[in-house]
Amino acid sequence: MAIPGTVLASSAFALLGALLYAAVGRRVSLRGASHLPLRLFGLFWLGMAAYALLDASWALAVAAWDVPLAASLVVLHLKIAAAVAAFGGLVAYLLAIYTGRERVTWVVLAAYLGLFVLVTYFYVWRGPVGQHVTTWGASLDYARPGGLFQQAVVVLLFVPPAASAVAYALLLRVVEEREARRRVLATSSALAVLFAGLTLGWLDGKWPWWGLAEKVLAVSAALVVLWTLREPARAA
Repeated sequence: MAIPGTVLASSAFALLGALLYAAVGRRVSLRGASHLPLRLFGLFWLGMAAYALLDASWALAVAAWDVPLAASLVVLHLKIAAAVAAFGGLVAYLLAIYTGRERVTWVVLAAYLGLFVLVTYFYVWRGPVGQHVTTWGASLDYARPGGLFQQAVVVLLFVPPAASAVAYALLLRVVEEREARRRVLATSSALAVLFAGLTLGWLDGKWPWWGLAEKVLAVSAALVVLWTLREPARAA
């Protein structure tokens, strides 16, 4: 089966984004070898890399072959795990920075383990019954509409990390060194672009072109963060 050009283009940008996310995650994790909060920030980028890789690979597979629904469900739950781990890492990182207590990270991670169970249950509850190729990727078909349950899941998934992106920008109030301020400003801007793209992605039915735009924004955000990591950090 020939893969639609739109799916190829979207998947190519997603795979590029996955590589860039992984590069950011690796660099951040190396810097945080002895600093748990930074390792959690690295987990955020690595989780986003895993999600993008899974999503793009699955879309290409569904477009090219007759993928069994059971295999697609495995990918779905791996994507859920990657996204929840990423968001939990970001929230835990910012709370540790603001409170100055690394122990708070374990509370956050425990909460996100519960969120993983909730999100997993949500998709099981919806009853996946099939799959189809979309303009920019692939999608599962469900027996039940998401309704208010889906809205609650979206809020729980996206609001805390989006608020964390805002909190990252507020670090400008306490950072004085010029290079560190530039790094905080660039990274917070990249996070804002990333989460804006993810949130608006839920409205891709309204904007048919958004599927590709979201991937382009994600690549741009990752490139900005890589630019900030081009030299060794001199501030936390």
